[in-house]
Amino acid sequence: MNIRDSDTPESLLAFFNESYAGDHFYVDENGDFNVHISGQKASTFHFILIPVEKVNVLDKQGNIKDMRYKFYALREGATVLLEPITILKKELHNVNWIRRWNQFAVLDSITPKSYVWILQFLNHIDKKIPTVNELDLIGWHKDEQGWFFLHSGGKIGKSRQTYRTTFTEFKFLKNNSLSEEQAFKETIEMLNICDQKVTYALLSYSLLSLIVTPLVESKDLSPNFAMWIYGKTGLGKTRLSSLFTSFYDTENIVRVDSYKKDLKSAYTKHKDSVIVVDDYGTSKTAENEYRTDEKVENIIRWLGDRQLSSVDDALPTGMALFTGERFLNNNEKNSSTIARTIRISMDNIFNRNEPGFDSAKMKRFEKFEKMNPLSTSIFFYLDWLSEKLNSQMIDQYKSDFQKLRLKFESKVHSRIIDSISHLFNTFNFYILYAAEKEFITLLESQIISDNALQIFMNILEDQSKPVVHPQVELFLELLIEAIRGGAVKIALPHDLSYSNGRLNPSNGTLGIYYPDTEELKLVWESSYGILYQESRKRNEILVGVKKLGKLLEEANLILKSSSGITTPLQTQDENFRHSTSRAITFDARKIVNVSELIIKLDEQSKQDTLRYIEEWEGIEDDTYDYQDIEESLSDANLIDTGLISNEDEWNHKKGK
Repeated sequence: MNIRDSDTPESLLAFFNESYAGDHFYVDENGDFNVHISGQKASTFHFILIPVEKVNVLDKQGNIKDMRYKFYALREGATVLLEPITILKKELHNVNWIRRWNQFAVLDSITPKSYVWILQFLNHIDKKIPTVNELDLIGWHKDEQGWFFLHSGGKIGKSRQTYRTTFTEFKFLKNNSLSEEQAFKETIEMLNICDQKVTYALLSYSLLSLIVTPLVESKDLSPNFAMWIYGKTGLGKTRLSSLFTSFYDTENIVRVDSYKKDLKSAYTKHKDSVIVVDDYGTSKTAENEYRTDEKVENIIRWLGDRQLSSVDDALPTGMALFTGERFLNNNEKNSSTIARTIRISMDNIFNRNEPGFDSAKMKRFEKFEKMNPLSTSIFFYLDWLSEKLNSQMIDQYKSDFQKLRLKFESKVHSRIIDSISHLFNTFNFYILYAAEKEFITLLESQIISDNALQIFMNILEDQSKPVVHPQVELFLELLIEAIRGGAVKIALPHDLSYSNGRLNPSNGTLGIYYPDTEELKLVWESSYGILYQESRKRNEILVGVKKLGKLLEEANLILKSSSGITTPLQTQDENFRHSTSRAITFDARKIVNVSELIIKLDEQSKQDTLRYIEEWEGIEDDTYDYQDIEESLSDANLIDTGLISNEDEWNHKKGK
């Protein structure tokens, strides 16, 4: 029988008789409470004490740190109901609490001497009192029956005990018109709202947040990273982040410039869920920016080190998602923090004045914002997770995680590989859930997983790209295209042995790549001119040469010398006359794929050259058309590779 504050004296008396009445303690026909010991009436009270709840207040480890009781009481022949009262167990040792509660205690025969019988009654029925275990946090907890998930609406899991949280605002945003299967399938459709690198990252991050506590407990699987969605104002960063991370009927967004105590409260309350730290990059002063950066760094470092810390109260118990107009500055100071962060460039959903806007994306977003399928699906998914966590899920997760680390192996920081492995792994578990529920076939699950793998591969590749000003991003795209297409030729040192290391810009060779140091020198003015013309064709115009140089420097892509951004580079013209050009030296390690591209093109050039030589040697001398051959050799970059060492050698060949 459940007791509610709206219950009547009659219903409470019925509850008492059903739950506690017996030979020793009972209510007689006059509505008085009687105590019988050894067949003798020991005491009679005109007051019926009715315990309706015993609350075990638990700490984070599940140990009882306090206990309290909730009581109702009836007086005057069980016709008058007193307002309910909650009392700590330690207050029960004397009668004072009843006297404060019931001003007619003496008239009701309650005295210090007779109170002993009330204590005996409470001790006798203690195990019969409905017991609730109360925790200050939502999310996953563990008792002797295993894992269970707590939210304001109740408990998910197989524990036989009753649990609740003191937080009342964490009620699931559940759409009751959607079945479990519909909620899953609509959630998968949400991945098509916009750029899938954004949607897959956000969904997987939310799914990962759901199992933070079990993973952290495993020690070596703790997900120690943050996610960062960055892009211009008005694209939809905050709204999309909220759509993918808001499971409950409470705000999960806090501004990055909030007080430290407010930030701490937010990320500790949102256990096994995501807190969105919003609006980075809008500080008006350098001082505010410094303080904001310090707070951001602290949160990300706490995430990164939480499984190692003994200061349990100070650590985030879920995941932190940052949004902002820009990402952290790419410098040495931030390098460790950046390695703890997966960054995603935001797609344009709402801003009609920016590139990439498509009203179809906005319509898809609005559809799912009204439908709310994700939080509904999460509600059902947690029940499946509770069964898996209480079997072998963590062992399976660990095995899959280790395999994925090898699959995602690359040159980026090992922390980033771990982060991507977590995201893909937790996405696969969600797909496994759907397959086991027969919402999708095994073939469909494999297709979905394979598609996700490629998306996460692309996200991983993006992590090695510098997060830079859009103009720098445009420059790097144009440079790679120009090198690949041959508009900007890059030589290796051995290619220039014939000319003592001098470039010949007149034939398009505008750079030298040094494999040992991974440095790329570019003849700056000439390279800029070619890329500028290409940018005009794309209708995305590069800024001026000096401004671009400054932006490249700020992006930490340039290896500066004591003399400045540009340095002298020895060159020669088509007639082998020596000259000097100004060059910029780039750190090729920070330009994605440029080193591999240059090496590949150099090998290809050598193969083309050898093929031309073989064809040339197979022709009789008197059949040479030297003008055609010279054009072919020039196309193959034969002279520049050093296979014909200089102009005199070539003229000698022609004069045979």
